[in-house]
Amino acid sequence: MVLRKLRRGLCVLVPIYVCLVFIGFFSFIWSRARIPRGRKSIAHVTVYNEPISLVNTSFNSSKMSGVLNLHIWNDLCGNSVELLRETPLFPRYPHERLFIRSFQTARHVDAYAQRIFGFIEPKVSGLYTFAVSSDDTSELWLSFNENPCNLRLIASVFSPVESAWTEESIFSKYATQQSRNIRLEANRRYYVEALHKQGSGNGRIQVNWRKPGSIKLEPVTGEYLSAYFDDSRRNGSFRDLVKGHEELQWFPSHVKQRVFKGLNLKSQFNYTSLPLINRSEVKGVLNPCSYKPSYIIERNLSRYEGVNLVHDSLIFPFDNTYLHQARVPWSAGNKEVHNVTVSKIVGKFMNSLHKFHRKYYLQRILNVEQNPDPKLGSRFLLELELGVNGSSESFRLSEYVYLPLEKEELCFPEGVEWDNNATVYFILPVKNQGMWVHHFASQLAAMSNQSGDFNFHIIVVDFSSDDIDLDEVFSVWPLKNRYTVIKLTGPFHKTLGLQKAVSVVPKEDDIVFLFDLHIDVPFGLMDSIRKHTIFGKVAYAPTVGRLDCGAFPSDPYGFWQVNGYGILSIFKKDWDRFGGMNVRDFTTKWGGEDWDLIDRVLSAQLEIERLKQPGLFHYYHSHKGMWNT
Repeated sequence: MVLRKLRRGLCVLVPIYVCLVFIGFFSFIWSRARIPRGRKSIAHVTVYNEPISLVNTSFNSSKMSGVLNLHIWNDLCGNSVELLRETPLFPRYPHERLFIRSFQTARHVDAYAQRIFGFIEPKVSGLYTFAVSSDDTSELWLSFNENPCNLRLIASVFSPVESAWTEESIFSKYATQQSRNIRLEANRRYYVEALHKQGSGNGRIQVNWRKPGSIKLEPVTGEYLSAYFDDSRRNGSFRDLVKGHEELQWFPSHVKQRVFKGLNLKSQFNYTSLPLINRSEVKGVLNPCSYKPSYIIERNLSRYEGVNLVHDSLIFPFDNTYLHQARVPWSAGNKEVHNVTVSKIVGKFMNSLHKFHRKYYLQRILNVEQNPDPKLGSRFLLELELGVNGSSESFRLSEYVYLPLEKEELCFPEGVEWDNNATVYFILPVKNQGMWVHHFASQLAAMSNQSGDFNFHIIVVDFSSDDIDLDEVFSVWPLKNRYTVIKLTGPFHKTLGLQKAVSVVPKEDDIVFLFDLHIDVPFGLMDSIRKHTIFGKVAYAPTVGRLDCGAFPSDPYGFWQVNGYGILSIFKKDWDRFGGMNVRDFTTKWGGEDWDLIDRVLSAQLEIERLKQPGLFHYYHSHKGMWNT
């Protein structure tokens, strides 16, 4: 009896016990996988197939079915899709070109952005609803046909009041995540595109759709997809960009992209288009005077002493060089000449001009720069717009004047005249930075076309780059016939590259401009180079603004690199006089060569003009793959 009751009890308790064990086990697993409210999930999403590269894969490029193009931009901080559109490398120069087999992908890094694009081809006609889920923000665009120019925004992960993101497969957190009903025709291709931006943590994007007759959102799988093109082997054709702008022949132009990216300085420097007054017209207005400032070096310098001897000039009017940053004073713009000083100097000059002849009158003050010398006096650059009495003509006066200490009369400093006709030679050493060479070329072409200034030449020293066709990049107007490529082998040797390039500059009265990549070429730069580079007297070392990660010229957060002197202009004859770069001590390692160059310039008894150049911005980037890394 007892045994029989015991057997019955075990038959009841054992199943209950087993059930409790299973319930406890799965509760534990669920609690471990569950993400606390308000925290982003960074777990690997197993439903996503990894992006693939087809470089070494046999693939039917004429059909390209079953995949979408995936372009990725790295080292891009922030979580707004708008930041992707701001980067100068978008949309043509991604860091990675891949494919995905369904309209969803995850990536286990932070600070990146991506563009997914191609065609979607429904099998059934009817009304479709699209939805997007992502971490962080995203946009989903759809054309009403195959043409990318007809894109319209249909869904997004976006919030005007917070940093938007969603959990995996959540399509209803924001009202913008789902599209309205859109009618699609069977077996017709529609161009589709998604932009996605990830800030910190791992990123993810999913695009689902609700097909006709269905009540649920389903993944968009490869059977409905085809890529726009097979660009896995492409470096990009710069010729198409310059010639076609928005109407790119082979590359889908994003509907909201801007052709020129950079700070718009055309209105600030529009006076550079004014005809310069003939120097003979003002010769004799002021008496000439000897000019040798007290800071000319006439002794031997210790290594790197020169950077502490350079001082900044002052400007008028305010030139918008202030950067948004808490770092003070490195974010501060150029210091301003006091209004009283400007009025005094301009008034003295105009009084002298009127005594000489009354043909001209002052229309407006364009630019005044002061280079102070506390011991001997101040040198000024006066730029005035002068009208002609009885005529609608106006001219630009741009001359250096000098006011000796404790003197009342201005004079023309002897030998301090700038050459408006000097050819500027951009010197650019490169190694495997193809996308940034494209950026330099597009910026220089745009600036030259806008300003009408074509008196320049480019010398590229290439250390065996394998990611770009330099002749293709520079074979477009107005760069064609204005470039030279010097090919060198071996590791990247910056000082040697610069020295080789300057050696082929043909004339001693040409201006050598040492430049670098990752930097904009702003409007007004060549005019600034010429007027601040004086033969036998002055070299120009403009200060570069370094933008923070995720910052762009339209809203510049960053700091002025006041300790950097890698950008410098000087006449070829002056360069030859002190021997140029220190090739022996600075070889394949980076750092210090610019400070050493400043020592050499000052030791040649030259001044160094130092100003923060508006729009001369350096973009944040990774050093991966640069130089000899």
